Amino acid sequence: MSRLFRDSNLDKNVLLRVDARELWPVAEDLHSCALDGVEDCPPDTPADLAWANAADGRFQISLNGADWETPMISAEIFFQSENLLTRIFGVKLDAYLQLHAAAVARPDGGAWLICGPSRAGKTSLALSLMLAGWNWLTDELTLSGEHDPFRIHGFRRNFNLKESSWSSFPETADLPHRRESYSGYHKTRVRFIDPEALRPGSFQSSAPLEGILFPEYRSEISAFATARLEGVAATQNLLPEITSPSASAFQMIAEWIRKVPAYRFEYANPRDIVPAIAATASVLPAGMAFAAKGDQPSADLYPVPRNEKYTVERAITAPHDATTYNNFFEFGSHKQISKAAQRLEIRPWNIVIDGMVEKEFEIGIDDLLKQVTLEERVYRHRCVEAWAMTVPWSGFPMKQLVELAKPMSGAKYVVMNTIAESKAQMPGLRQFWNPWPYQEGLTMEEATNEMAFMVTGLYGKPVPKQNGAPLRLAAPWKFGFKSIKSIIKFTFTDQKPKTFWESLQAKEYGFWANVNPEVPHPRWSQATEWQLGGRQSERVPTRLFNGYGEQVAHMYPKDAGEVYFR
Repeated sequence: MSRLFRDSNLDKNVLLRVDARELWPVAEDLHSCALDGVEDCPPDTPADLAWANAADGRFQISLNGADWETPMISAEIFFQSENLLTRIFGVKLDAYLQLHAAAVARPDGGAWLICGPSRAGKTSLALSLMLAGWNWLTDELTLSGEHDPFRIHGFRRNFNLKESSWSSFPETADLPHRRESYSGYHKTRVRFIDPEALRPGSFQSSAPLEGILFPEYRSEISAFATARLEGVAATQNLLPEITSPSASAFQMIAEWIRKVPAYRFEYANPRDIVPAIAATASVLPAGMAFAAKGDQPSADLYPVPRNEKYTVERAITAPHDATTYNNFFEFGSHKQISKAAQRLEIRPWNIVIDGMVEKEFEIGIDDLLKQVTLEERVYRHRCVEAWAMTVPWSGFPMKQLVELAKPMSGAKYVVMNTIAESKAQMPGLRQFWNPWPYQEGLTMEEATNEMAFMVTGLYGKPVPKQNGAPLRLAAPWKFGFKSIKSIIKFTFTDQKPKTFWESLQAKEYGFWANVNPEVPHPRWSQATEWQLGGRQSERVPTRLFNGYGEQVAHMYPKDAGEVYFR
């Protein structure tokens, strides 16, 4: 940790306050990680580093002898360190755009930048929207990377509320960690507050850009006024907010102006204009629907009717557990890949149908969804690692896709491939020793079985990226690695394919991979399983074919050997 800051060329006159849980989530022990080696910084370190362990697990960094009471981030230098940027994004950025702007996000919507000079009221407006139910990303500095220019990244830091606005927010007067002091820069007293103390859980680390606001405080007006800014006017208002000028930054701004609406709001009381902003944000201009839903234009299709034929006796796994404990090796070889997976761009998303079909073709995911009938099914899911979950998938029977493909009579297998086009989006692809792209396959009989399900949604919403958006397979009678994610290609063939894990370790992970409690994995038992979200000590018995024997057992020999169960 100390080496990270020694290598960052920090200016000795700046202050940096860091939430270690956000920047270094991979640390096994934040306490030891933060305190390790700090006293050993060499004499030529740009500033004396002094760390203090806060009670809630955050850490304060004091540079040049200054100390802070509130364990939050506060420094423009935060974005000037390539090392820190690399830690945040997981990839080295070729270019990024840094803006002097606040950022908030609508509930279930996108991010709105709040831009303007000092005293324009950025903090007051951000605070008003947050108290009205919006999430917050940041108060002063906002970042977007060239690899995903329409995604706004925030960071945890204090809100700096000027004395002239204190009366508008009396609820900030007695907050824990609150600090008040005179600011020479602003030439007024400033109240430093922790927004999480106002609304716990309201921080959001990133969101797709949906709109831009330019507030202007006018004490003499009795009612607010609003105007749409376009083209040159929007550009002239946004360019002064760039704190990291570069050719790529200007290009990103130009893209924003072309695709994202911008508005000026004049007001006397920030809380008075919250309803107007909310109404403006909820009715986007024509062509802007993609921003409201991020890259999920199919969101309006959900929830879909549940097919009561496919239910189970187990309790449904909590959404948080199912969406934060994931295997998706293209994003990392650990379970905490949910944040990294948000880099994946899922629109446009074209699916190739080729091989032994009447006519090869390509179809967009949204066009495909118009040609199938969506329903919800509650399935058990059993990982080969001996953990399990029960979730409500939305989607359509794989048989419908097979019928759409019109395979030839000689086709015996369906081979499926996961997208593998961008190492920036999927850093796991840098593991060159793996046989990318991820490939799986089913027999034609399995693919047309009633249980084979193409998943497009989860918990009544579009399926999250970490769970395989926008299209994945659910084959609940098989181990989870067979249920391939983020599919871009279906190939019909008469040759049995060699699958991803079979290529790596055929003795442990075979083509069939049907669940059987009596056939152990070479390195552990499959007799019991841990229910995700429960105690690992409270394991339950594993069932043959994961409990779906009635629907699928007929597809395999009665005397099937172990080869069918691993």
